[in-house]
Amino acid sequence: MPLFTSQDLVPLAKSNLGLRLTGNTNEAKSGGFGDAIPLSHLGGAKDIIEFVTLSFLPEPPKDQMEAIYNRYKKIDIHSNDCMPRLILHYAAKNNIGDAKERLSYQKDDVMTAFYFKLELMSIESEAKKLVSFYTSTSTTAPLELITSQCPYLAQELAHNFNEKFLLRLKINWDAYATSDDMDYLFLSDNLQIRNYDEGYDFNNYPLGKVGRHQFDAANVVEQVMFLGGENRTPDAEKNLEQRIFNSIKSIMRNNLYQSLRQLHQNIETKLSQHLDYPIDFKKACNEMIALVAKLQENEQLSFEESIDLMKRTESLIDNPAEYKTFLTAAKNYRMVSGGKLSAYMMLIAGWAAKIMTINCIGDAWIKLATEKLELISTSQELANVIQSYSTSL
Repeated sequence: MPLFTSQDLVPLAKSNLGLRLTGNTNEAKSGGFGDAIPLSHLGGAKDIIEFVTLSFLPEPPKDQMEAIYNRYKKIDIHSNDCMPRLILHYAAKNNIGDAKERLSYQKDDVMTAFYFKLELMSIESEAKKLVSFYTSTSTTAPLELITSQCPYLAQELAHNFNEKFLLRLKINWDAYATSDDMDYLFLSDNLQIRNYDEGYDFNNYPLGKVGRHQFDAANVVEQVMFLGGENRTPDAEKNLEQRIFNSIKSIMRNNLYQSLRQLHQNIETKLSQHLDYPIDFKKACNEMIALVAKLQENEQLSFEESIDLMKRTESLIDNPAEYKTFLTAAKNYRMVSGGKLSAYMMLIAGWAAKIMTINCIGDAWIKLATEKLELISTSQELANVIQSYSTSL
């Protein structure tokens, strides 16, 4: 079964997604009342980030760390299947609770222990960023910052979620494999009643519980048939895991497409409201947005990158004074689409500079960006001619 990656963490966290296993197959159409798994809690991603951050402070706050540790600590000291391994490792290192004794009972194979040790070294190199953010803001770094600037920690967060997710599915299957007429329901859009990024009982159930709550049929995003019972196929469990994984990916993808469409509409609305803006500025914005959509569709840009670019453009339209920040961001995309995306960003920044100032810096950027776009276009036309000629031979 494919696994979730660090790139899936933020979309899943923002999806406010819960997963409910029910024997009442009418709930998908009529709604119901009951518990669910808080998928958007990500198996304690925020707690892991906070715990690692606190561990590297000059004076780690032991009480605060112990509260987090106890949230995932099973009564049985020999069992750590609900405990994120980073929390257990740094709890033992900082003499939190019974972590040292609990860790001594954990037996990993040689390769798992070796790779985890290498990962710890990499995560510790990222800890400076976590501490710096914490000391300057008095809060732990958000998930978005972790996935963009701390790849090793983000990778471990994804590993922890995958591990707990598969274990919870396994527990459910072992308990209900012989049961007929059961469904998994994906729940969302229920913010007035329940947030699916919060929960409890994380020390007894991998990924925890949301708590019993009311939900309507409108809150059921998708239904996945359990397909257990006495006549189940030998590969029914693996097929169920795959279908659940595919459903989550599909839900996240639809949510992201919806976000992109909304941002596109916002940009069009804002451009139409600024009657005093140059036509060429609006034209450049629209052409860049079209390019972003194409690159995202071709998987040359991730959803996160596409949304970030759209948000930057939306913000720049309202605040042209941000042109320097926008231009700096363009450097991150110099290798995308032969430099076409960064050239459009430079062009937009140039026009924004002209809106804000009367000096010639904007003209210089516009000239350079236009020349780059013309060169890219000419090169592409030449490549097409050569390809057509080669095909005709």
